Amino acid sequence: MVQDIFRDSTIGQTINYISNGRILPYADQRPDFRIPLHFLPSTISSPDSDAITLCGDLEKPRGTQSPKAELTRESTLAMDADVTDPYVVGWYGGDDQENPRNWSSAKRAFVAFCISFLTFSVYIGSAIYTPSIPGLMTEFNVSQTTSTLGLTLYVLAYGIGPMFLSPLQELPALGRNPVYMTTLFLFIIFQIPVVMAKNMNTVLAFRFLTGFASSPALATGGASMADIYSMNHVAYVLGIWSLGGVAGPIIGPVIGGFAAQTNGWRWPQYELLWIVSFSLVFLLLLLPETYGPTILLKRARRLRKLTGNELLRSQSEKDSEGESFAAAMKEALIRPFILAKEPVLMFANLYVGFVYAIFYLWFEAFPLVFTDIYHFRLGASGLP
Repeated sequence: MVQDIFRDSTIGQTINYISNGRILPYADQRPDFRIPLHFLPSTISSPDSDAITLCGDLEKPRGTQSPKAELTRESTLAMDADVTDPYVVGWYGGDDQENPRNWSSAKRAFVAFCISFLTFSVYIGSAIYTPSIPGLMTEFNVSQTTSTLGLTLYVLAYGIGPMFLSPLQELPALGRNPVYMTTLFLFIIFQIPVVMAKNMNTVLAFRFLTGFASSPALATGGASMADIYSMNHVAYVLGIWSLGGVAGPIIGPVIGGFAAQTNGWRWPQYELLWIVSFSLVFLLLLLPETYGPTILLKRARRLRKLTGNELLRSQSEKDSEGESFAAAMKEALIRPFILAKEPVLMFANLYVGFVYAIFYLWFEAFPLVFTDIYHFRLGASGLP
């Protein structure tokens, strides 16, 4: 399981690509992989077999095969029942272990933990800012209203960001991981100027950008859960995943408060930088791709290279034939705005926005009530 997780991670797939499949190989990159004949160019045929090995040798008759070879052959040839076009690359049967919904319970639980940790690591960035507000007011000589904008802009940005960034994950050519990792890397880059800021304008500008970059983790974590769990179970898993989102704003003022009390307003921002940096390294190594169409697209590319048959396509490639990547991206970016026009979604979003406003109002009220009125120290004011 560990090897499969690492192979399917961003770093693992990069190593596989650079080594041309020699390191961390997939099943179709191993010498004993048996290629279904209908995947081969029409010029290659054999009257005695319906599959050949990677080296091009014809199979032995069934009676001379070992049980292991027979099992390999049958599992290879058992294509997805929904695939009627012989050149469409689908799952190798209902128990294909590369299908995220067929992963073991332990592997799916680990991936769910990774997604929850990703959500936690960027969600904590909202409330961890509040202990920095008094220090910002003092150092930059700004009002409380101005210094509070750092929280407001962060939350506003991660509300806007999903309209532009999250749809990119629905493109099979990209998938979940490239968007997660790229935006997480941008988050780190944008967080550095916040830590090093010499004026309030820099803090506010880059707080908006960090919030924008964090948005895919908040908006599509649930979609990643739906990739690996069936509809019968995904509702329960989403409830567990949401704990990562709720825990971030709750824990943020606590760890940020004591850091700001001891070392100044920059230290909560350092903590956020450390948390997100650790999250990026951890997920680069251990978060596998979960989007089915992306997994099948990469499988189709490997099989085209292996067989020389350029007719092989994944279903997503077949559906988008003749459409450029730019056109597909344009459609993906426009779709959320079309959905936003639906009255039901619009009113639901307004309600969620109102609930969010009340939720974050507490983080603004805590310093006012417990620090100014009850004279709590900055660290203790985040505990209630």
